[in-house]
Amino acid sequence: MEETNIVISEPGTFLGKTSRRLVIKQPDRPNRELSLLKIKEITVLGRGISLSSDLITSAIKEQVQINLLDSAGRVVANILSPYQTESIRAARAQLEAVGNGRGARLATAIISAKISNQIALLEKAEVALEAVDSPSQQIGRYIARMHNRMDYLKSCPTALKISQLLPAEGLASNCYWLAIRLVLGPRKFPGRRKRGATDPINSLFNYGYALLQSRILLATVRAGLLPFAGFIHQDRPGKPSFVLDAMEVFRQPIVDTAIISLLEDSQPKLNAEGRLDRETIQKLTSAISTNLDSKAKYIDGKQHRFQEIMILQLQLIASFLKGDRELVIWSLRPNANDITRDL
Repeated sequence: MEETNIVISEPGTFLGKTSRRLVIKQPDRPNRELSLLKIKEITVLGRGISLSSDLITSAIKEQVQINLLDSAGRVVANILSPYQTESIRAARAQLEAVGNGRGARLATAIISAKISNQIALLEKAEVALEAVDSPSQQIGRYIARMHNRMDYLKSCPTALKISQLLPAEGLASNCYWLAIRLVLGPRKFPGRRKRGATDPINSLFNYGYALLQSRILLATVRAGLLPFAGFIHQDRPGKPSFVLDAMEVFRQPIVDTAIISLLEDSQPKLNAEGRLDRETIQKLTSAISTNLDSKAKYIDGKQHRFQEIMILQLQLIASFLKGDRELVIWSLRPNANDITRDL
């Protein structure tokens, strides 16, 4: 059965339910009905949209996650059942991992996989740009610097402390975004901006990462892990640090590739309020959904859809933290980041 991600952004929309069906009522449009059994997520973007309590209750029963985002694409809330978690044992192990070394090992493996995925995306872009007048040589130099950071991580006999990891991650990330600026065009992409971004391309990245965050949150809770007990990102009220940690592995294959592909065919547009317009949001959501439904080889040697790989990866992390399995983090370049295996 194909899973569907419903995105609603039009003010004045009412979302309700009848029987086991989602009812969408929008101004000046015929009502629509969709089976809740075919829906994975309902994402509400912006203000002026209403949901009935009956819909929320039915969505929870059918394990349909409801995401509330503001007009800038920032996550305001995620509505999901607290009873989807497997057990408390994983959460207890997660808290203990700060002191027993497993947290540092997991952080090292995640950062290594992230850099590996960044390199994989840039190498593909570099090959595509070699046939045209482009700065592919400069991109190659950025890739070389990122390989140096990977070599540094591999050369360490034990997992590094966060204070040692972050400089390596920061340098690689800086090289990555400088290279992405060349891939997309310096005139179009000024460089990575997170909070307060007003240009359309950074708005695409921010919105795409918000959608990914919602997916990782659901996988985190289902694995019995705590969203706010991270190892890489700093603890802060309202900041789902562990979700942001786990997201690092999937940013490139799910979001970044979708945005680069989208920008090859069309240019994002902003509305009168300086936010992404409805058409651009629909295109991005469709591109990300396509990536989530695409398949890749997981560490078990089998082909899985990416939305399944995320769930399997979080379950494996939970098992590692409990001491039940060795640590393996999936990446686009499995032979290039052996550091993620049994640190």
